[in-house]
Amino acid sequence: MSGTTIVIVFFDGTRLICANAGDSRAIKAAIFKSKDSWQMQSEPLNVDHKPEIKEEAERISAAGGRIEAFKDPENEAESIGPQRVWLMD
Repeated sequence: MSGTTIVIVFFDGTRLICANAGDSRAIKAAIFKSKDSWQMQSEPLNVDHKPEIKEEAERISAAGGRIEAFKDPENEAESIGPQRVWLMD
């Protein structure tokens, strides 16, 4: 009824293709030696699909989704955790 997340990265030796749904993150990391110490550089390969992002919220609503946090079953007025994507009903 709520949520899904996946990230997939394909690399064939010359091309890198990344696709995602939800808030999974793919990061490219490079480790190298610089003078006398090891260094690491990282770069995100995708953008999270979080309902807190205005454009993402608009896309979700236009597709018939509903955005709200999980409700405490004992206190329906209290939200638990982050905003989530739900079916409209």
